[in-house]
Amino acid sequence: MANKVRFVDNLKVGAYSANELEIFNNVDNRVTTATGNEHELNAEENLIFSGSRLGISTSTPQAKLDISGSINEDLLLVKNFENQGIEVDNQGILKLIEFEDLPTPQEGGIIYSKDNFFIGI
Repeated sequence: MANKVRFVDNLKVGAYSANELEIFNNVDNRVTTATGNEHELNAEENLIFSGSRLGISTSTPQAKLDISGSINEDLLLVKNFENQGIEVDNQGILKLIEFEDLPTPQEGGIIYSKDNFFIGI
């Protein structure tokens, strides 16, 4: 069952029409996304925002950003166009995806390139 929200443009001069907007799966704290249909939104069961915490695939986020996955899923945190970045695999191991060439060093940065670690101090 969809909840209905009515939007009325009160700035329009003359006759007006109200468009209905349906929100499917409407449950407290779910993040809504567009469905592609003109007057429909979907409250995503795997995106929960409690006001200060965002949970992805968890209904009770414990941290500011709490991402939960199944045992066989990896989490790619950062990726550039060359598929290099930071990943947490399905065993919880943090991986630095190797850079082909040494990127510009940054203070406090950690870089893995050609079997070497570089730390910006």
